[in-house]
Amino acid sequence: MARYPARRDEASAPFFDGVAQGQLMIKQCGCGRLVGPDRADCPECADPSFEWIKASGDGHLVSWIVTHNRSPEGGTDTEVVGLVELAEGPWLYAVIQGTDGVALQEGVQLHLDVLHPEEGEPIPAFCPR
Repeated sequence: MARYPARRDEASAPFFDGVAQGQLMIKQCGCGRLVGPDRADCPECADPSFEWIKASGDGHLVSWIVTHNRSPEGGTDTEVVGLVELAEGPWLYAVIQGTDGVALQEGVQLHLDVLHPEEGEPIPAFCPR
């Protein structure tokens, strides 16, 4: 589970509202370029104005890391974080659920899942198909 709670601000509110409803929101510039939710301006035309649109929630794994952290109970807690290329094109980092990371391969198909941590906002995660 996420170690640092996600916090919304005015700029990220549409993203977190979407995730709370099980939808992944990305941004579309007036020039048509689709970008991830963290982008402040368009890499194509530098316009800072975007419309939030619903993404499919599908993507594939580009890269990943597996962390092994000591849990407060004395065991080891494993977390997989990956770089996901969305079906629409933008890339984003997210927790990869349902795997210990051993059998993952580049290009594995993923689908949106939502984590509801005890603190902070719900956050997107992905599961292998």
